[in-house]
Amino acid sequence: VNHFYVQALTGVICIEDVQVGNPQGFESPNLATIGRILIDVDMGAAICSFGKRKIFTKMALEDVHMTVEIRGLETNLMVLKKHLDEQKAQRDEIREKHPEGEKSLPSKVLVQQVVVSGLQVNTHMSEGFLKVNTATHLPKLEHQDFSAETGTETMPACVRELVHELILKVLHLQQYEGFIKGLERAGASAGKAVQSFFH
Repeated sequence: VNHFYVQALTGVICIEDVQVGNPQGFESPNLATIGRILIDVDMGAAICSFGKRKIFTKMALEDVHMTVEIRGLETNLMVLKKHLDEQKAQRDEIREKHPEGEKSLPSKVLVQQVVVSGLQVNTHMSEGFLKVNTATHLPKLEHQDFSAETGTETMPACVRELVHELILKVLHLQQYEGFIKGLERAGASAGKAVQSFFH
């Protein structure tokens, strides 16, 4: 993140030049880049819950470029999802062991409206001599009532975790689910073919 600033009186957060790094072992430097994120925060809900419950009335992501990288039988999205699932499992384990602890409770986030514009999905696969690169421009996406739990209360870290969840959500929404599954099936089939060829 190059720029992060908050307009306290209006409850507007602006984040510019966001980069989401690729998991280790993948070639592309970033899984996603986002030109700008604008967030309208419900300050009343945040104050009444002492920061434990955050309601964003609107979250707009502009100029979003995502890279679906296929490596063997998995994609970078699969690795990111596994990482997020492990984090959630750790939080659940802490809550079970210390149910009375205030710090064991996750920070709840509700985004009433998500708008994604300028969305481009790049597909990259490199196995031996086989290299595939495609770019697909997708129409503006709107989604209502997106909710998530984050393991932190600080706003910058909360937004970072929320962006990770949104990346997975954007690419697995109903209107794009077939598109992404098709990419993953094609990548898995190609990966098997390449592996059998080189082994």
